[in-house]
Amino acid sequence: MIVISQAEDFKCFTEKLEQWFADVEKDQEMISHSTFAETGDLALLKVVQQLDKQVLADPKLLQQLFTTYEHNH
Repeated sequence: MIVISQAEDFKCFTEKLEQWFADVEKDQEMISHSTFAETGDLALLKVVQQLDKQVLADPKLLQQLFTTYEHNH
């Protein structure tokens, strides 16, 4: 469980994570539709999109990732 003093840090972390996923998805989409696309680039985009949905929907996983982030920040 997140203590109240960490609530703002957790919110900031999830916002950064959401932005990171959005950036990665945008980059991967551009790559997969470019003339430099390689076999599997579109599939990798779908994997990133699925990870985004799963990670942000899983409170336990988010907490684990936040703990890792805090210990390395």
